[in-house]
Amino acid sequence: MTIAEHIAKLRSQVKALDGNKPFAIAVQSVHALRVKRIFDTGISGAAYNKSKPLYVSDKNLRSNGNHRGKNGKPIKTTYFKSYYDLKAAQGFNANVVNLRLTNDLQSDFANAQLTSGTGAPPAGSAIKVNDNLFIEAIRRPKNVKKLQGLVKRYGNFTLFTTEERAAFNKVLTFEFNKLMK
Repeated sequence: MTIAEHIAKLRSQVKALDGNKPFAIAVQSVHALRVKRIFDTGISGAAYNKSKPLYVSDKNLRSNGNHRGKNGKPIKTTYFKSYYDLKAAQGFNANVVNLRLTNDLQSDFANAQLTSGTGAPPAGSAIKVNDNLFIEAIRRPKNVKKLQGLVKRYGNFTLFTTEERAAFNKVLTFEFNKLMK
């Protein structure tokens, strides 16, 4: 390696460090893990209500309801014995609280748009404030209220887990070492 090549390599490393690229990669990796944990894997130890009946409009369902009431007569909404039954009828694993019905909360938290195929948003991206600060934020007021209610009901599942902290440190160390080689 010539001196000019070595200087060019050092300059590119300094430029990457100035932009805090290893940090950004680690943030994105953990953000994707968190979106998956909260909205796909589900909240550990939580369960849906299995006893309270409800009526749901088609606009709040992923697939159209049957428009039948408790006694089987036609109505404008669809009757479900419980939220557990609603989740099962919509094709979700009702044994796991995964906060996905319309995916609106997930798309807001993930900072991503719904995909046309599945209706599920991708992992999205954390919001970059500057090179040293990224945030996860819910922007729509109805989702802020929804999240507050869910945290009150299920506990603060939005806190970083030990595994997520370890993954952040592992990715950060790996990316920094890769950059310095």
